[in-house]
Formats: sequence, structure tokens, C-alpha cells
Amino acid sequence: MKLNIPVFYYNVASHVLNDWNIQCMDEIPENLSAVINCEFKIAAISIMLNSGKPDFFPDPACVPKNAPEDMKKILDQIDLSIFDLVIITDNEYVSVHDIKQAVARHKIKNYVVALGGLIKNEVLDNSCMVYRPWWSYQVVTLNKFQNTQMLNKPYMFDALLGSRRWHRDFVMKEFIQSELLNQSIITYRNLYKEQDIEKYNQEHDQNFPEVKISYPYVNSNYSVDWEIPTDSNGTFPITGVPWEIYRQTYYTILTESRYKIEPCTNKDIFFMSEKTAKPILAKRLFIVFSISDFLKQLHDFGFKTFGNVIDESYDQEPDPFKRFSLAFEQVRYLHTQDPDQIYQKIQPIVEHNHQRLYELQKETRQQMYNLLLSRIPAKFID
Repeated sequence: MKLNIPVFYYNVASHVLNDWNIQCMDEIPENLSAVINCEFKIAAISIMLNSGKPDFFPDPACVPKNAPEDMKKILDQIDLSIFDLVIITDNEYVSVHDIKQAVARHKIKNYVVALGGLIKNEVLDNSCMVYRPWWSYQVVTLNKFQNTQMLNKPYMFDALLGSRRWHRDFVMKEFIQSELLNQSIITYRNLYKEQDIEKYNQEHDQNFPEVKISYPYVNSNYSVDWEIPTDSNGTFPITGVPWEIYRQTYYTILTESRYKIEPCTNKDIFFMSEKTAKPILAKRLFIVFSISDFLKQLHDFGFKTFGNVIDESYDQEPDPFKRFSLAFEQVRYLHTQDPDQIYQKIQPIVEHNHQRLYELQKETRQQMYNLLLSRIPAKFID
């Protein structure tokens, strides 16, 4: 959507315009004065977590010391109630309840919001809210499909586990105890951000005392030649698809970010991150280690999964330990099967899912466009 009026945003929320596919007359961040003088005032803001509490501005204590003084001043003084429309982006999994509380706290009178996650049993207000898995759509947008479906691959599974968490420890334990490490490509490390491993060990090391889990870990089947190329900042892009690893393996272990009801909030969060989008885009079978009913939610969005070749009843088990034990039974089972025969059976499914990922993104963009169209007077749209 192209607007003939400026939109206010501050530099840490600059991605909001791109998320909502908005082009505007003036895209200079923090240009508050230009917007205030407009007949119809629009702000574009991102939800941020300040000590776990959702808000629209970073906690002043979190603003970098080298941030421009005018930015600090704006964050102190900006009044969101003056805007005729506030366009909100959530990249993670903030609840509808918390968003509404933040809206009320800032006295926002008119808003639209794109949600990055879904809280089980929460109801979205379709007049101003749309769910769009932001991280998954980054994968679709930033990666060009490569065919990795060749025969005679050397390894069965890839398990790129990332930062250390309980359900990923479980997967590592099972690989170690089942002696399947050498038949897969496994990494357990975080290339993107630091993690307090000492604190994690104090809290979680006794979960599986029967097995020693090394972290960070990269097994001998892995080659640095398969690394995702670094971006301009010298870091590994989170949304990059590991095409070279997929050329070496048949199936993917998918350990999503959320895997159980959050004890502090009692929230069951469906979060379809980049981890889910990568094997779907690459046309692969995956076994999920996440919340219960994760596969059911994928089905609700029009995806198909692999109940024709494995037992996916694990998805319905509420207890995480039992659910993951059942899921890993399917890992063991696939190690006993001819992958070429499995591939023939799942070919229609992976093709459907690949196409559905693009369709879902297109549908969501249309929903977001319709929301804007319903809130912005036609005379301000080019």
C-alpha cells in the first residue's frame, strides 16, 4: 500500500512498514513533527518485551548508550493517543490479552496488529488483528528454493538444535542412547546470541542424569563447508535455509522454540518460527518436538503432515516427556525404513506444503492490506 502522507516510527521499529508492505511519502524515522501536522496521523510501532512485559517502546534502561539524544527524547515524550491509527507488529508470541492491556495503557484509540504467535484458546478480533508467522515468512521471502531431493544420501536426519533447552536436551539424550548419532548430522549450539550456560546447567543438568550432554556440540558428520553464508554484519542469518545439509540428509528434526505450557504465565503458545518454515520450503519430512497439537494447528492452516508413513499420535499427548518419547520412536522407525520408498509416499504431501507456505503468505498479506484499507481514509492512499 502506498500512502501520500508520512508515517511516524522510530528506528528500532523500522521493519514495521516492510511487514505491512507500506510505502509512504516520508520514511524518515522519528519525524514526529511532520506527522503531527497531517490531517490523518499514523504511527508504526513494534511490540517489545521489557523484562517480559510487552510494550511499544524499549525500556529506557535498554536504550543503547550511543543512541541519538533525540531518539531518547522522543521515547520519553511520544503520546500514542494523538494518532488516528497505530500499526503494530509482533514478531514473537505476545498474547492478545497483553496487547490489549498495552493498548489501553497508552490510550491508543484505533489500531491494527499483526501477531507472530497464537495463544491456545485466545480469540483474535478479526476487525483489527491478523496472525502471520513473521519468522516463517522471512524464510519464504529471503530464500530461493533449491532442489535437495536426490537419492543415496549418506545420513538420515539433520538435527540443528540451536540454543540449549530442555526438549533439545531430550533429543540429544535419545540420539546418544539410541546410538544414532553417527547416522545423522547433529549440531547443538547457538550462533546468534549468547546464552548463560552456567545458569542453564544449574537449573537443568539433572533432567537426564543418566547421560552426559555436551554443549556446544557438533558431530563428526558435519562439515563447515555446509555453513549458511554470513550476512553483511558477519553473522549467520537465522532465516537462511541449510541447503547443503539438506542435500546430505533425508529428514529433519524440528525443535520449535516453545515446547510446553509456560509455568509463569500458564500460556500454551503455538509459534511457527523459521525452524518450521525451512523444511516445509525445502519439501522435507519432519518430526516435531514442540507443544501438543502443533501438527493439528498446521493442519488448521492447510498444511498436511506424515501420518501415512509414521505414527503422528504423539502430537496429541499432553505430557512433554511422553510426547517426545513417542516422537523419537518415529525417528527410530524411519531409521529402519528405505528412505527412497518413504519419499515416494510423501511426495504429494511435501509438494502441497511447499505451495501452501506461499499461499498462506499471500493470503495473510491480503488480510493485512484489507485491515489497512478499512482503517485509512481512501484519500490518503495513492
